[in-house]
Amino acid sequence: MTTRPTKSISTSSMSASIAQRPQNAGGQLRMRSAGMANVWALFGAMALAAGAWLAVASCTGPSLGLTPALMDEAPGQTPGSERVAQDGPTRVIGPEQKAAVLERTTGVVRDRAYASGVDFGKWTQIVERYQNRFDDAETSEQFSRQLNRALNEFGISHLDILAPAAATRRRENSYGGIGVVITQVDGGLKVEQVRPGSPADKAGLTSGDVVTAVDGKAINDLSAIRGEPGTSVALTVRRDAENAGAEARVETLRLTRGKISTATPPSAENVGADAAVIRLRSFTEGYDRSAIEKLFRESKGRGFLVLDLRDNGGGSVSNLMHLLGLMLPAGSEVGTFVSRQMAEAYAEETGKDSSNVVAVASWATRKMRTRRVGGIDPFAGQIAVLVNGASASASEITAAALRELRGSPLVGSRTAGAVLLSTYVRMEGGFEMKVPTSDYVTIKGHRLEDQPLSPDVSVPRRRPMVDATKDPAVLEALEFLRANTEAGVLRRE
Repeated sequence: MTTRPTKSISTSSMSASIAQRPQNAGGQLRMRSAGMANVWALFGAMALAAGAWLAVASCTGPSLGLTPALMDEAPGQTPGSERVAQDGPTRVIGPEQKAAVLERTTGVVRDRAYASGVDFGKWTQIVERYQNRFDDAETSEQFSRQLNRALNEFGISHLDILAPAAATRRRENSYGGIGVVITQVDGGLKVEQVRPGSPADKAGLTSGDVVTAVDGKAINDLSAIRGEPGTSVALTVRRDAENAGAEARVETLRLTRGKISTATPPSAENVGADAAVIRLRSFTEGYDRSAIEKLFRESKGRGFLVLDLRDNGGGSVSNLMHLLGLMLPAGSEVGTFVSRQMAEAYAEETGKDSSNVVAVASWATRKMRTRRVGGIDPFAGQIAVLVNGASASASEITAAALRELRGSPLVGSRTAGAVLLSTYVRMEGGFEMKVPTSDYVTIKGHRLEDQPLSPDVSVPRRRPMVDATKDPAVLEALEFLRANTEAGVLRRE
């Protein structure tokens, strides 16, 4: 008889023992990652150790979230799409290395991957269908692209292969480029956002511009804009009427690529005398605990807080719990991570179907629990959370917890529905693989993977505005809070 989990785990309770474990020689994975499946089995799949991740992780370790695509990047992508856009220097790959990476991928999928209800045993059949594509790939980028298409057939998030150049960028949290967020459209790449102070900003690129050619060549690859810092690139740009206020025109801009950090620090802005907006773009890169605690101290006494998690693809579990500790009472149960081992223990003890992840989570007694942070009392006013289709993983767990435990309204558009605990596995030749190891269920029994959170107040999706006082989503959120708060209590229908 398998012993049923009986003890709750706080954010810091596993960090020391996990961080000291040795490396896994096969995958060269630090022990925050290697052997994690066994740790989750023993401790109830809690994943609350320092360095556990929920998404765009900055170092090898368990994670939850969406892998960033291109920066000169693509905005957060939804599950089912090809989540990893490969780019960087072209690297030729031979049949022996491809065979080694494929063998390692097969072993990871077979032995470590877990998501409720997913049959990873069909990977062998998927490989057979894609074998010719694997054989035809001549570069690391082409090979990883075909592997990702094959992995996408499982229809879940957090299952990706990174080519060596992309893996390096993930670890270093920087890249050589011009500093824009882009999407691929007919005829080129549309600029969605320009990083302040970046080469693109200095050259005058603005949101809505469409890059139609790079160095005189039509764009057929999202990696075309990237390159080594200090190198020059000529962009042919179509400026549409809606962007320039006149008929569309075409210009050529010459830029010098720079080193672009992927980190965006948290920020805050007051809106009127009674409200504050705190923006958080990641739970990994740029997540500065001291800075965030300072923002919450400065917001103390205000009646309303808008937490902006739009375009936040997720990050560290410990950072997620740190943030929730600033808004929820210590000891609040948030949800449950369900690992393969926990599901097997549930089936053995109860004799029931372990594919019902909500039932498994209800059975388990170990839950994610908040703890007091920095001697700061949880924010006492009313909170609204801004979300959109690029709000994933840790962002979705945060939004769901605040909705379920504080009645906080979600404002914006549907979230990504991408919530699985995952880890990065280092592979042969510099490749890396992100693999899911645990599912997640909120404390009120809502599985978030492939089940996006719907907003309470819908606002057409658009990128956040720099000035919060003019941002429609911020204004809608505050209007809702003010209209539905009476004597400091939020009324919910």
